Amino acid sequence: MHWGHLTTEDFIHWERLPAALAPDQSCDAGGCFSGGAVELPDGQHLLMYTGVQRERDEEGVLRDIQTQCVAIGDGLNYEKYSSNPVLDKNDLPEGGSAADFRDPKVWREPNLPTAAGLAR
Repeated sequence: MHWGHLTTEDFIHWERLPAALAPDQSCDAGGCFSGGAVELPDGQHLLMYTGVQRERDEEGVLRDIQTQCVAIGDGLNYEKYSSNPVLDKNDLPEGGSAADFRDPKVWREPNLPTAAGLAR
């Protein structure tokens, strides 16, 4: 699973670009799934997405385990945060499901640091 990437000026004619996100880290080896994006004060984009890992449970059954990851980019190219995942099953409250920990929503609060403020 990848994040497709298209641009448009008029919502009628579209230009297809290379994928914005593709699985290439252990935290998203099973795919880069749903998430959201915000524009930062410096014009860069912060993408937060569900990365999927596959691991065996106590019975030996292969399960998808969700993580939450981020990437920063300029609208064309995106670089994943070097400390991904930013949230994983260890961050869940007691009783939370690592298999259903997905679909992050993001928004921008006033005074949010720029992408330059995040170590890559």
